[in-house]
Amino acid sequence: MSGKKIVLADDEPDMLEVYGARLSLLGYNVIPAANGRDALAQIRAQKPDLVLVDYKMPYLNGLEVAEQVKSSEELKHIPVIMLTASPGVINLDTAEKHLIDAYLIKPFETEHLLEKIRQFIG
Repeated sequence: MSGKKIVLADDEPDMLEVYGARLSLLGYNVIPAANGRDALAQIRAQKPDLVLVDYKMPYLNGLEVAEQVKSSEELKHIPVIMLTASPGVINLDTAEKHLIDAYLIKPFETEHLLEKIRQFIG
């Protein structure tokens, strides 16, 4: 079991439950967050190995969370994978490419998610 910590931030309880359970079964320590503010608090407190963050969330959206992570000397090494149902909101040719390390378009297969996670933390 890997024991690597992943903050999973999504305002949809089903996403947190389903993907949290799947990742936990694979040995990841999943730290759920239901909005951007909670995600940022968990990231700062837990110093996870990876962040999975939904684009559209209350309080802070996924890009705002990523911006806070990448602007912190203490956190900027943490890979951030954006999850979004709106492919047009992610433009990797602009400033966003410096804020996120990868992204997935919802709905996605669990195997695609695992490929991205393994790419960054094994």
